[in-house]
Amino acid sequence: FVVNVGGQFRAYINSCRHMVTPLDFVRYQFFTEDGSRLMCATHGATYEPDTGLCVEGPCKGLSLHALPVVVERGGIVVGCPAGNLSFLREMAD
Repeated sequence: FVVNVGGQFRAYINSCRHMVTPLDFVRYQFFTEDGSRLMCATHGATYEPDTGLCVEGPCKGLSLHALPVVVERGGIVVGCPAGNLSFLREMAD
């Protein structure tokens, strides 16, 4: 999923770091009620939208898996993360 944080786009894999579940248990609702943080609707973990760092909840200190984002010709292009992608395997199980 992609979020706009003060005009900067950030993209993350839609998977809570506590357990492999989408953050938006209620479809497309990623933010807390006040809009200040991303939230896992299943576990209540909250994440900083600009860094993906979990600041409250069972996975405190872990970060969402970020994806590279580029704005090209007025569109948002999200790429694959670089390096070892073995963590994706556990999300598919």
